Amino acid sequence: MEAAGCGGQVPEGGAGDRRRALSGTALGALGARTSSPESVSFTPARPFGSRLAEASEGRDSEKHGAVTAACARRIGGLCPRGRPAGLLVVLMAAVTCGVAAGGELKARELMRDVIASATASDETVSIRMELSDSRNQVRQRMATLQAKRDPDGNVMRLIRFNSPADLAKSGILVLDKGDREAEQWLYLPAYHTSRRVAAANRSDTWMGTDFAYEDMSAPNVDRYDYRYLEDERVSDVDCKVVEAVPRDEKLKKESGYSRTVYWVDPVRRVVMKADFYDKRGALAKELRHSGLETHGSYYRWAEWEMRNVARGHRTTLRFEDRKIDQGLEDRFFTVRFLERGG
Repeated sequence: MEAAGCGGQVPEGGAGDRRRALSGTALGALGARTSSPESVSFTPARPFGSRLAEASEGRDSEKHGAVTAACARRIGGLCPRGRPAGLLVVLMAAVTCGVAAGGELKARELMRDVIASATASDETVSIRMELSDSRNQVRQRMATLQAKRDPDGNVMRLIRFNSPADLAKSGILVLDKGDREAEQWLYLPAYHTSRRVAAANRSDTWMGTDFAYEDMSAPNVDRYDYRYLEDERVSDVDCKVVEAVPRDEKLKKESGYSRTVYWVDPVRRVVMKADFYDKRGALAKELRHSGLETHGSYYRWAEWEMRNVARGHRTTLRFEDRKIDQGLEDRFFTVRFLERGG
């Protein structure tokens, strides 16, 4: 869940500047390091029908606009090139000004930098979950998320349930592996062992929530075609709308999504919302964020809501007691520790 950040950069300046930056505004659970806002210009894509027909590498590499001179000067220090950090995942992402060769901004580079910036050195946060069905019947759960970024930019992520009793000590360990597919290990105490989640099961529902297993890992940017669609205003914020479509046949088969659309605030560098479309092209899920907060040099969303459009079911995540850069040890991100149950 990078799941889980949709975080962004805090503007430089005093308290007044910070309040102004927040006044207009995933998983805010993991977000990006903050930076001063810079303007970014885009050139709109062709009409929607043409966009789908032209989702090729050649079209993807077209010019999408220019970064201002100020942004270009800052970019060298702000854009890590490591493995993206995760939904909790893509969506925890913060936008830094991605620059392609020659200073030209491309949607792919933008999203690479968005996701790569989404995780602190390490982070721990409590998650209060509410699962609501179409009759507004609510089930509640508590979990803890821990995450750490290694020196190569890969992210390790552990989510463990604390309640209710029948789920306590269950957990999932996610290990990003650079250019290789991420490893996911699921532990259920009733089975007294962990099992690796197969790539073929990536579209399955995770622990009865409205998140899928694929939402637990960072998307591999090179396996998607990205396209800037248009500008759109969301909650009084001017956003850049970016579409991601699976590129290779293996991912198209395994993923439950034919495409994902992100609304990105390029000033605060946060993802405001995202829509996920099923393999028939119908809207399947909607992810919304609220309560943007600052934690040191990071933006974090206080609440996420993933809604399953067809089922009328939704999962709400509220984040509490967040701790960033506390020096988590690598031993927390092993299968052995997962099976210990905490």
